[in-house]
Amino acid sequence: MNTLMSNEIKEVLTKAREKHWRFAVVGEGGMIPAPMYQDGWWYMPMEKPDNIICRKYYQRIKLVAQNVGMQGLIIADESPKLLAAPKKTWSSPKPYKVAPLKVGRIEEMPDVDWQTVGQVLKVVGKVTLAVVVGTLYFLAIVASVLASVDPKVIVVTKSGTWVEVVSWYK
Repeated sequence: MNTLMSNEIKEVLTKAREKHWRFAVVGEGGMIPAPMYQDGWWYMPMEKPDNIICRKYYQRIKLVAQNVGMQGLIIADESPKLLAAPKKTWSSPKPYKVAPLKVGRIEEMPDVDWQTVGQVLKVVGKVTLAVVVGTLYFLAIVASVLASVDPKVIVVTKSGTWVEVVSWYK
């Protein structure tokens, strides 16, 4: 990776480290003209830091721009490539005619112990509530872990080196 770094880039990394910022050289090749997908990441170009993420970290971007110049910004967002929809290989079922029910004589219902029915419903309600709350809690934890995976902001220098200045996956 040292072959990608000029002395100016090394100086930027040193200055960032002095401010306790974690910068990394993540590539080379200049500014991309349009969004692209590569190795599980979406790369979206930006001409200037005008969105809310970049405004919050403007000092980091400014450090790179003042020392080595800047072509633009890239927002990198980790996302798996979606699978193509499967081809339909089955045929729809044909409707089936249902024969009418033959109703016989209705017998009287025996006496029901409504107190027992109420207790059973109370237990079923508590179990259902516990399952729903547990499921929501689990989903909230999964969502918070997945939300902490990405994105990252990359500054493209005048020389074409990609310097990652902000990342949320560590």
